[in-house]
Amino acid sequence: MTIEPSQSLSFADLLQARVEAHPEHVALVHPSGQQSLSFLELSQKVEALASELQRHGVQPLDRVGIQLPNRVEFVVSLLALSQAKAIPVLLDTSYQANEVRTILEDCGAAGVLTLSSHGKSLDEISFAELGGEFSLSFGAWQRTEPEDVLHNVALFKYTSGSTGVPKGVLLTAADIVAEGVNVSETLQVTSDDVLLGGVPLFHSYGFDFCLMPMLLTGATLVLMERFLPRPALRHLQEQKVTIFPAVPFMFDLMTRLPVEPDELELSSLRYCISAAAPLSARTVRRFYKTFQHVICQNYGSSEAGAITLEIRRKPGVPSTCLGKPLHRVVLKILDEEGNPQAPGAVGEVVVGGPQVSTFGYYRDAELTASTFRDGFCYTGDLGYLDENGDLFLSGRKKNLINAGGKKVSPTEVEGVLAEHPDVQDVAVVGVEDEVLGEVVKACLVTAKEVSVEELVTFCKERLAGYKVPQKWSFWNDLPRTRVGKLDTARLKG
Repeated sequence: MTIEPSQSLSFADLLQARVEAHPEHVALVHPSGQQSLSFLELSQKVEALASELQRHGVQPLDRVGIQLPNRVEFVVSLLALSQAKAIPVLLDTSYQANEVRTILEDCGAAGVLTLSSHGKSLDEISFAELGGEFSLSFGAWQRTEPEDVLHNVALFKYTSGSTGVPKGVLLTAADIVAEGVNVSETLQVTSDDVLLGGVPLFHSYGFDFCLMPMLLTGATLVLMERFLPRPALRHLQEQKVTIFPAVPFMFDLMTRLPVEPDELELSSLRYCISAAAPLSARTVRRFYKTFQHVICQNYGSSEAGAITLEIRRKPGVPSTCLGKPLHRVVLKILDEEGNPQAPGAVGEVVVGGPQVSTFGYYRDAELTASTFRDGFCYTGDLGYLDENGDLFLSGRKKNLINAGGKKVSPTEVEGVLAEHPDVQDVAVVGVEDEVLGEVVKACLVTAKEVSVEELVTFCKERLAGYKVPQKWSFWNDLPRTRVGKLDTARLKG
């Protein structure tokens, strides 16, 4: 079955197409590397879990959170919810109870799926273990009736908002299929390919570059529950991985491995792809020197999908080059009046194509209207195209901190720190970091001396780990400009 980018197929439909085409082909390899599932076996697990979820009250159009790491359970849960005609809501596994609660309330979820051993201690939720072979628990939540728009929605992806509240990006089945086709065709993925899933599947990057090519082409997906450089290298060799999506710090960790010559047989590897955070020239050089493979770069977002890909075949391309648009992606650089910019001139990155979210943000008409216009997504990123049509970014209009590929809203962290009884004033900024690209820095005015250890503990109880500030500074008064705005340059120093 050839899948066209315009087709509106559910996740369950895509799996069925794979079963019909190649039932015995390996779909998933367990994180241990010792066990695998064929597409037929995966389908059987999906059918069983869909029935179990329906037994627990899951109904069509119910929004159900998935807070799971890269294990077979994640893939089965996503597909089973689709089979039950429910709408999966992807949740970061590092989210704490209040962060999970915020998203469940926002989308009116009927419940959340998590590992039996990792159920979140939410007062409002009583987790029940699912029957059969599943190591899963389902926690029922306060279901709300679906609005009309949800009849056409297949997936919620939550992304950090500039207001400090995560925003639910609504994706239709057609949006998702188009995104998967764009990626698969650009990389020329076939059923012979093997993808290493070291990037979290709940993240847009991992979802689009690992899970979707597997469902669309029948490629094999090797799962890594937690990325570690030595097991990653073992998978690359033993599973004969052909496509390796990762983020910069993962590649950097691999360059630090003490490796032997016999560990460097990576002839099957076609693409090493980096995304979600800036890639340093040093990491590119060190990785090529050690493994003789050049790292490509992808640029994308939850709202607009994968946008550009720099497919380099030799070192020397600037590490800041993000390449050309993927198949079917339309890319424009526009000035403040909406006019196209000449090569080299900086403007806002604006993206079109069938993969762009059709309905925008859930329950935020104002932000949807400003971000999505005439079929295009206004990303808020600033950049330019060179004479070859390659994209380079030069900044962000939206003030989010990019901590190793995870987007952190300064407003959200400031709100948490402001709750501390001894904090009188607070500002949160992103500062450059050699490994992660940026880290979170908190600048505080306190009523009395407060230890960093106390503040870190306070934040960890209320925020995901990547949002907790790694750098701290204390001030008598926060520096401000003449018009009263915070002097971010001094705060970052």
